[in-house]
Amino acid sequence: MKLKILATTLVSSAAACPGSPSFMHAKCDMSVVFQNSCPEVVAEITGRVSSADWSDHHNGGTYTITASSDTSIAGQRVTGDKKYTDKFDFILTAGDGTCTVEACSESQVSSLIDYSTNYCNLHSLYCNSADDCTTVGTELTYAESYSSCSQHDNVCVVKALHSPMMQAKDDEPCCNSCLVEGEEKYFSVDTRADLCGESCMTPSDFPKYKIFEKGLEKADKDNMCESLGYPVYTETEVHGFGPIKATVDSYAHDSKSYKLMNEVECVAPTVECVYNDAGDSQCCTQGEFCVPGVGCRC
Repeated sequence: MKLKILATTLVSSAAACPGSPSFMHAKCDMSVVFQNSCPEVVAEITGRVSSADWSDHHNGGTYTITASSDTSIAGQRVTGDKKYTDKFDFILTAGDGTCTVEACSESQVSSLIDYSTNYCNLHSLYCNSADDCTTVGTELTYAESYSSCSQHDNVCVVKALHSPMMQAKDDEPCCNSCLVEGEEKYFSVDTRADLCGESCMTPSDFPKYKIFEKGLEKADKDNMCESLGYPVYTETEVHGFGPIKATVDSYAHDSKSYKLMNEVECVAPTVECVYNDAGDSQCCTQGEFCVPGVGCRC
């Protein structure tokens, strides 16, 4: 009996995932139990995507519903910078006054670290006013449980297009300095989530992680993310699975260094560098280049 239940659970979970052409990719697979009817859940999720009064608060992505019925929803989200497309599915099962949903979002390219992007692809479509989310019809009450969704920090609203600053956390980062013998500091800037990550690893592991995190580079200082304009520590998470996993400190902009587009006035010969989809900008001097996700660099 236990084996049968386990098999049923695995089939149900897998059925909710849209799949990906990439063998190694980030995803979020979870169950959500709503204290609402399934028709209410379907109407709210599809209503947000179609409403002119609702917009994605996670870096201004664009949602599309590709299929919808009483028991399932399929769609995709294109990131705000138009570079990446993630696909998602919702499978709904009605209960006695409740609705159980198997939800899954998967990146369509090779990736290991997504800074909760796949989680937010799903969460943003049903979160409620208690999460500071905008609803279009029904206030949904829900509880989430995670099957394969290691990165599910709720940055979905905090990273709103015009409220991009993260809040610093009280816990301590793991990787200010690499204290384990043989390990060195590496960093990556995620242009989709507009966050910077730092991790300690052995140089021999770098090529392996570089396959799945294209932006991973060797750091030349301990405070690498701060030097790139991401001084606010937000969280430490373990990214990846099995033998390919790393402990990563995440950093975000602060309210003083973060400038929205048109808030920076560049005086010639400097030129404005708008370096991410949130509209951050800096004034680049002669000889500097505008680096996406980073800013002005020589």
